[in-house]
Amino acid sequence: MQKIIFDDSQARAGNVWAAGRRDFLLRELVNNYDQLQQRCRSLEGTAEEKRVILQTLLGLNLAQSCTYIWPQQAGPGFATTCTLITLQLEKLVACMQMSGLSVDDGVLAQGLATEVTQQEALLADLLDQADVFLYDVLLVEAGNPLLLRLLLENPQLPVTLWQKDLVDLLSNLFPQAPDMAYLYAGKSYFNGHWLEQSLAAFDQALALNPDQEEARRRSHIVRGMLRDKSMRNKETKK
Repeated sequence: MQKIIFDDSQARAGNVWAAGRRDFLLRELVNNYDQLQQRCRSLEGTAEEKRVILQTLLGLNLAQSCTYIWPQQAGPGFATTCTLITLQLEKLVACMQMSGLSVDDGVLAQGLATEVTQQEALLADLLDQADVFLYDVLLVEAGNPLLLRLLLENPQLPVTLWQKDLVDLLSNLFPQAPDMAYLYAGKSYFNGHWLEQSLAAFDQALALNPDQEEARRRSHIVRGMLRDKSMRNKETKK
């Protein structure tokens, strides 16, 4: 079974707010990075149109999110790269703003266009690095149930970031026991009263491992709860 690692660095640093929300903050960081990565790699339009998009992406505050998750420490390579990406976005926005101005000097205009192209290439390189570092984060944070739920709800995310389908990714996160990913996610859904999603996760765990007794037991319980809920709804409508 995959060992779950709990990081109490937030509590030790006195950041009680972040410590109590770490799983959620990490899920949001990965989700926001995925959005940023996809938008940056498909960036099209005029310099001004690109600038507006990048300015919006700066609002995702990746670097700030990393300081909440990994406070008062160097953090993983992904955290450092997120800071560099934020700085690069700011630089690119400034370059695009300059290139979008009316410039009579043809040489200057060409120089600005070249600078934008170079800065876009640097951003692409940073995104490539961040993809690799984020995978390392997932290997450490495999026991984060909210992160697992994000992956289950967005099966295209691992394809976009790492060219892996969801089952392959979960097999790497939980060697020889990918069903545990669905079990952890199902228990998290259940605790949040998301019964349909919980049942789907338990059933998927059983599909991967028919001998997964905990998933079988929990699936039976949830089916009963859903059946009772359906009966109550029918009675209410009478």
